[in-house]
Amino acid sequence: MEKVTDPRQRYLLRTNKKWFNHYCEYILAGEILHVGNGLGYASALIKEKNQQLICLDVTVQKDTINKEDVVLYNGTKIPYEESSFDVVLCDYVLHHTPDPAQMITELIRVAKLNGLIIVIEQTYNNTFQRLKLFYSCWKQNRDSGQNVGMYWRSYFSRSGSRSTFRTMNLEILDIISEQRKSSYTEMFVLKKK
Repeated sequence: MEKVTDPRQRYLLRTNKKWFNHYCEYILAGEILHVGNGLGYASALIKEKNQQLICLDVTVQKDTINKEDVVLYNGTKIPYEESSFDVVLCDYVLHHTPDPAQMITELIRVAKLNGLIIVIEQTYNNTFQRLKLFYSCWKQNRDSGQNVGMYWRSYFSRSGSRSTFRTMNLEILDIISEQRKSSYTEMFVLKKK
């Protein structure tokens, strides 16, 4: 991976490395779908461990490091058959979709039976945290040159995320939660039943 010089993008790289260290054990084998390639940092880290990776996004940003590897799609229907992937990684994407439940349904559809779905999202406990989270996400995306949509209703509360996953018949295998100043970043390792 090339040296990242922009300080805002270095922050994103550090964040991707930190979360990669948490999910690395799950992506060592099998076919992986990474939904939400972003600038490509997580995808580059994954590809060092497993070449069976497909990167998916709605757009390729100017500073994306793996432009040639990104498959573009409409952000609604994932363009792969049912039960295609052993692991589906969706990091920092659900709050950029107008209908997160529909996106989760798509993640489930393309995951193999007993396959893993790894979701990394920022969550909140109260309205103040939600407001702060929305603003900080908007600012981070703007400052790092990522032109992406944001949807107020697409942010999950901590309890709402867990409830949604259980309602969608996903088994929660692990949750790693990191408290930030006024919100949380959480990684959910989910199993398709």
